[in-house]
Amino acid sequence: MQGPSNPADGDTARRLRAIGDELSERFYERADVVRTLVVTLLAGQHSLVLGPPGTAKSELARELTSRIEGASYWEILLSKFTAPTRMFGPIDVAALARGEYRQVYDGRATTAHVAFIDEIFKCSTAALNETLGYLNERIYHPENGGGA
Repeated sequence: MQGPSNPADGDTARRLRAIGDELSERFYERADVVRTLVVTLLAGQHSLVLGPPGTAKSELARELTSRIEGASYWEILLSKFTAPTRMFGPIDVAALARGEYRQVYDGRATTAHVAFIDEIFKCSTAALNETLGYLNERIYHPENGGGA
């Protein structure tokens, strides 16, 4: 037996279809990718988009996020020289001077609604280990034992 329907649910579905249609028109031959990204957003899951350079993967993620009211976007291009602090935040120098070890998370992957991590398979072992833990558990485990 189905409960009472919420009129806002139909409105949300229409808006998501409109976003999908708009992005599918803008990104030629990417309707399947657009649909998949919308579904992964709704499901709260991760998405892995593979493709050669220049196929608008990051642009599509930015455009989709920009159409969601209040959503924050963050992106990074990884390399073998990328330190984990680039993704998760630098050490708070002022706190360190007081003898406290803390990281600044603002504006990093841990505070974004959508994080686009480019070239994840090219990063250093340290960055990959930090990233995989964050992706698997959705919790960042900093060295000081706190959580973000």
